Amino acid sequence: MRGSRHVLSLSLVALAALAFAGCPPNEAKVCGTKAENTGASCAATYDLCKGGSYRLECAPLSGGVTCTCLENGTKAKTFQSADACNVTPDTLRKRAAAGCGWDLEEDAK
Repeated sequence: MRGSRHVLSLSLVALAALAFAGCPPNEAKVCGTKAENTGASCAATYDLCKGGSYRLECAPLSGGVTCTCLENGTKAKTFQSADACNVTPDTLRKRAAAGCGWDLEEDAK
């Protein structure tokens, strides 16, 4: 009986590993971007091909800029930047990728 339980447990672990082994090729890709800049503050929304979105909101704070990373509306982390709102949308995307730990690769379609 113990042996069959052990085999069953190993089978379930193997099945779970296969189910979570990888994502579809475009799951982490960005299918739409919207950047906003209002004075010293800025924001950008990255719509993911898999559904959901990442949003970066940056505002001045103590001589620099504090950026908040939101994943599907939930605060994930914050980071400091000296110039996040004084850059191009492409450079802001790079700041978001580095500061939030996001993969923001554009979908080539």
